[in-house]
Parts: sequence; C-alpha cells; structure tokens
Amino acid sequence: MTVIDPISQNNAPGGAVQTQSASRTGALNLNENFDTFLNLLTAQLRNQDPLDPTDPTEFVAQLTQFSQLEQSVAQTQALEEIAALQRGGSAYEGLDFLGRQVEAASGAIALQSGEASFDYDVTAPGETMAVRIYDDTGDLVASLDAQTAVGRHAITWDGKADNGTTAADGIYRVELVALDGEEARPAGQIVLVDSVDELRFFNGGAELKLASGVSVAPGAVLSVMDRPADPPAAP
Repeated sequence: MTVIDPISQNNAPGGAVQTQSASRTGALNLNENFDTFLNLLTAQLRNQDPLDPTDPTEFVAQLTQFSQLEQSVAQTQALEEIAALQRGGSAYEGLDFLGRQVEAASGAIALQSGEASFDYDVTAPGETMAVRIYDDTGDLVASLDAQTAVGRHAITWDGKADNGTTAADGIYRVELVALDGEEARPAGQIVLVDSVDELRFFNGGAELKLASGVSVAPGAVLSVMDRPADPPAAP
C-alpha cells in the first residue's frame, strides 16, 4: 500500500492535552529551579567566611536573579490558572451541542456500510485537487478527485481502495490537498454534518462524539442546527 505522509494533522483534541502536559511540566521545572536557587543562596550565606564575606555587588546580583525567578514562577502559575479557566469554559460550552446536528471541520471520516459521504471546502485551489484518505497507520488508502472551484462541494467514498480492495468500515483520516506538479499542499478543510451523541471531558479539555463515531473538538463546530420541536402533548 502506498505510504504518503499526511500534510495536515487530525483536529482531534489530543493536541490540546499534549500542550497542557507540556505547560505543567515547564511549570514544575521552573519551581524546581527556584527551590534549588534558594537552597544554594541560603547555603552560601550560611557558609561564607566572616573574614572574607561575599562581595556585596555579587550578592545584590544574586538577589536580583532570585527576584526574577520568583516572578517567573508566579507568572507561570497565573497563566496556567487562566488557561485552565479558559479550557473549562470551552468544555462546558459543548454541552449545548448535545443532541443537535452540527456542521464541523474534521480530520476524520467514518466509513459505514461501505460508504462515507461528506463535504469539503476549497479555499486554496491548485491545478488538480484530491481528497486523500488514510488508515490508522498513516498509509494512503484512497485518493479521490476533487473539484478545483473555490467553495463547498459534496463527495462520497464508496470504500474502494486504490489497490482494488474494499476498505473495512471504521474511522479514517482525511485531508483535502492541491497538487501543483508533484507538490501537495493543504487546500481547504473537510466538513461533516452529523448529530452530537456525547460530550467527553479529559484533563480540562473536551471532545464531541458524533453519531458516526468521529470525534471533533467543540471549537471545530462551524454551525449548529435547531433542535427538533417537541411533539404536542396528547390531549
């Protein structure tokens, strides 16, 4: 099977988790450096030679470094708290999507009963366009011809792979690319229209699970349709 590295990444919320983890790790390292600096400064003052004390200029410089490091720790903690509040707010905004049909940008599609229908938005057309579909190992499964005109287009994949086999039902990565010669570049986005079955929370973030099984971040939602009206009460 052809191996082509996808030029765009899935919009799954996992990237947000990695960012949060890196931020917490950085804050921990900064706190450890702060404690180490404080211990070294205390030991230096305790063990200095009374007949040859530490140079006042050097001591002032060290206190300045101490103050700057303390401010850095405080700023990092404050920024982490602000980021946590923002993540929490974004997560709970997703509650309003439950049970509603949404239009969302996605880096994945679901092949169900041998068929996957979705839209794509062309924003940066090229000489030729293609919708590339990848399996969970990153191997190219199918490449579908796409329209070159700017705007929204509909497309259906019948599950046929480029190697002549039929792909199994499941979730596949997908991207829209422009092919200028042999160079491929991002040319727009894939758009799904589906209903939201579940809202999942993790590490301060959230993801919406669609009826097809594809998951998207709340921020990927482009539009929300009205909920169906409740049937009139029986007399």
